[in-house]
Amino acid sequence: WGSWKCERQMQRTRGMPVPLDANAAAGRVKRSNKEREKLAAGVDAELAKVMARMEERKAWSRLEEVKQEEEAAAEAARKQVERQETINRRAQAAKAQASKAAQEARNREVFAQEEAAAKVAARAAARETAIAKQRAVAPSEAASQGEVPVATQLDGVGLQVKVPDSLRSYANDAEQPEGMTVHEQLAACRRTYTDVERRVHELRTIGGAQLAQAVTELKELKPRLRQLQQAEAVADRRADQDRQRGPVWGSQASVVSARRLDRQRARMQARGGGMVF
Repeated sequence: WGSWKCERQMQRTRGMPVPLDANAAAGRVKRSNKEREKLAAGVDAELAKVMARMEERKAWSRLEEVKQEEEAAAEAARKQVERQETINRRAQAAKAQASKAAQEARNREVFAQEEAAAKVAARAAARETAIAKQRAVAPSEAASQGEVPVATQLDGVGLQVKVPDSLRSYANDAEQPEGMTVHEQLAACRRTYTDVERRVHELRTIGGAQLAQAVTELKELKPRLRQLQQAEAVADRRADQDRQRGPVWGSQASVVSARRLDRQRARMQARGGGMVF
């Protein structure tokens, strides 16, 4: 026994492997298996911890995403509600403004119609008054003031001229209707035409039946105005022919001046007054 023990110690000191018996080998294998199992259990435990932490982080990140999505949805809903409220408020404001503008337009139309009716009535009354005055007063301003026309004062000046029957009848037709001269009728017709034309311009922004009536009246006045203008031209032409062809006792300039003065007096009287020297 002593020799074997000594030999074994010598082998250990030399670094040579020591032969093991079956029990020692089995114990060593058992210890190494236990150490391996322990290491494997530690690795599995660490891996389980890591996986748990990863799952926890994933759950938290998902919760954060869900929270952000909910906040975004709430913000979008709030903005949609605010946008809809703004649209409704603007629509109500536009509707109220349109209603107010329509009411103001109706008020303006009614006021314009009343004002136009009042103006028409006033113009009609003024025309009736003027016609009555003109019928009551003498045909010319000179006669109404007790004066004799200058053409009559120049006795024998510009007489004895024959005018064609067509022109004479045309001028007489224009002078006959209201017992006024051609110049007076033309001035009255021009005033009426101007008033109706002004009324058409006033009613153009409103429209309606009154505008149509005013336009119709204006169209009816145009032929009358043109007829009176032609009649005035015929009358002036006839007077010029009388001055040019009739026997003259005196200055030709005085004849022309007298005729012109009579015509100016008649026109001023038709226009509503004034003096001509």
